[in-house]
Amino acid sequence: MWERIIESMTKNRSKLRSGIVSVLLGLIFSLLILEAGLRLGGWFFFQLQEHRNKLSIRREGTYRILCLGDSMTAVGGETSYPRQLEKVLNQRSNAAEFSVINKGAPGVDSGFIMRHLEDNLNKYAPDMVIVMMGCTDTGAILPYGDIPVDQKIPLKTFKLARILWNRLIKNRREEKSLSPVEYDRPPGDDLPSAPPPPDSVDVAPEMVEEPQPKYRKYVELGMFYLDREEFEKAEEILNKAIEINQINDAACAILTRYYKERGEYDKVEAVYNKAIRLNPKNDRNYIHLGWIYRDQDKTDQALEMFKKAIEVNPENGGAYASLSYCYEERGEKKLAEEYSRKAKRLRPEYYNPLTRRHYQELKETVIRKGIKLVCVQYPMLNLQPLKDILKPYQDIIFVGNERLFKEAILRGRCDEFFADMFAGNYGHCTPKGNRLLAENIADSILRQYFKESSPAPAPPAE
Repeated sequence: MWERIIESMTKNRSKLRSGIVSVLLGLIFSLLILEAGLRLGGWFFFQLQEHRNKLSIRREGTYRILCLGDSMTAVGGETSYPRQLEKVLNQRSNAAEFSVINKGAPGVDSGFIMRHLEDNLNKYAPDMVIVMMGCTDTGAILPYGDIPVDQKIPLKTFKLARILWNRLIKNRREEKSLSPVEYDRPPGDDLPSAPPPPDSVDVAPEMVEEPQPKYRKYVELGMFYLDREEFEKAEEILNKAIEINQINDAACAILTRYYKERGEYDKVEAVYNKAIRLNPKNDRNYIHLGWIYRDQDKTDQALEMFKKAIEVNPENGGAYASLSYCYEERGEKKLAEEYSRKAKRLRPEYYNPLTRRHYQELKETVIRKGIKLVCVQYPMLNLQPLKDILKPYQDIIFVGNERLFKEAILRGRCDEFFADMFAGNYGHCTPKGNRLLAENIADSILRQYFKESSPAPAPPAE
């Protein structure tokens, strides 16, 4: 009998070992496939961007402009603001022929831009640099020469695992305590006052713990399938990303953009309602849903969502600004002014010490090399805080977009100009929004530097 028992145990151990080996091999194989997919998505995006840049600089004797920034600069392909800026400048100017280089990178912070600044200046030898950066800075004081640990390890699957683990830890902490002493900022608020998105592709910032924000890597894969028009795969992967990471603003934004392009607004509402159920502490999802309601003339529901966002995060200036716009549309001027004042009181804090330092160092580097500098403020944000951190600024061209975009949205629909509202009261631009941005930048450059008057009406003063 004992012989049979020992023989049975030996066979079971052998089966167990075989099973463990099979599971490990399967896991390794799955990780290899995921790694290959993530790398292919990033490679595809940057190869396409670099191809467009080479076409722009191939022409000799042009006035060369280098555009630096995050996804607000990078995303859009032929309809991105740098591509449209080149067309607008060449249509309107008699002073020069222009070539515009787009070196925006989705999801990067100002530290990434500074680490690559010298290389970009040496490689492209621009006559002018245009920069719009800062909305993805988390507030961590990290010198741009220091490389975070997830950049030292080249595996993108490692970065994905690290992001999801950090988010899981953060969610557990938030469940235990919401003490303002323990946390730098209210839960769900990943950016100083107005939020916005791997080394490639589109959309939102990462968590507070991350010194170098990265996109959710599943989002890269979803974007890759969208670019290839494999919509069912993209939809499946982006929905999985939302399930895995309950504060995955990137997946929500891309998925709802896809639905909006198809006119499926019921699905757009469903995505954000699902995201709110999964994590009611993420104030940005209330703002996204509020603007969806606003564009469908459901003003009461929009106001309710913006107020819920403030309940979750009383420091979210974008929510106050959104309320101001809605009340202004309804003709309730007193309430509109009240919420506008609250929004402006919060907005100047948008530039944290990290962003300020990187802007100042970029200014010194660019001007020292004899290159003209143009600093562009994000749509809907006030220009003055940006000007304040760059004093003295005698040789800098500033471009404000607050009133221009605000008036455009009050005349029409928000989703005519913004594909999402990741930052509260602005987001990634549609082709039409990028056109408005490009025309305003072109007008400022031609008037302030080339002393040419634009054939288009000048934008309102900020």
